Amino acid sequence: MFTKTVKKDSQLGLAIVAISATPALAAPISPQELLIIYSGHSIVSDGGAVINYYAPDGSVKSTTIKTGKTQNRKWYVTNKINICAVGKKESCWKATQTKTEVCFSQKSIRVCRAKDAYMRGDQTSAYEKK
Repeated sequence: MFTKTVKKDSQLGLAIVAISATPALAAPISPQELLIIYSGHSIVSDGGAVINYYAPDGSVKSTTIKTGKTQNRKWYVTNKINICAVGKKESCWKATQTKTEVCFSQKSIRVCRAKDAYMRGDQTSAYEKK
């Protein structure tokens, strides 16, 4: 029930942001939008070294592409528009967006990813060592 409500609200939010944001400017992103972008999607990170799958149940599977080693963690989104990962330590990143990217900042570090780089489903299994 909650997922349907989040998706409905977020689609409206994405339309408004897409019209008003320019590629160079960071704009607000709602927690619901962030959940939709990540939940059930995979993304390559760490300069192409790791692929992460963010499951709808709050688990995240990280697989090192070169070695096939997998690590399991947890993830969640806060009301303050942070995305957090919990493993041995907890790490949270403030999220914003441009027209084409989702950006994350923590201290003096800022990382942006193209919105079309998020792949549906768990893509990590192609890299796992069996």
